[in-house]
Amino acid sequence: KTLKVGYTEKQRRDFLGEASIMGQFDHPNIIRLEGVVTKSKPVMIVTEYMENGSLDSFLRKHDAQFTVIQLVGML
Repeated sequence: KTLKVGYTEKQRRDFLGEASIMGQFDHPNIIRLEGVVTKSKPVMIVTEYMENGSLDSFLRKHDAQFTVIQLVGML
């Protein structure tokens, strides 16, 4: 994830706050934070590679192919 050019200080704080929160999670169903780039531009959050893209995109692409039990298991 990249912080857009021309960001405000509040946007930068929020972005880094998101990275801080991500770094606190250790769960198999939550993407792992690998690092944060702040010393060069663009400022970036680096995460593990998601082979199937975002969960939202994956679920939309495979609409109605999951049971309620499978969907609850993804939480």
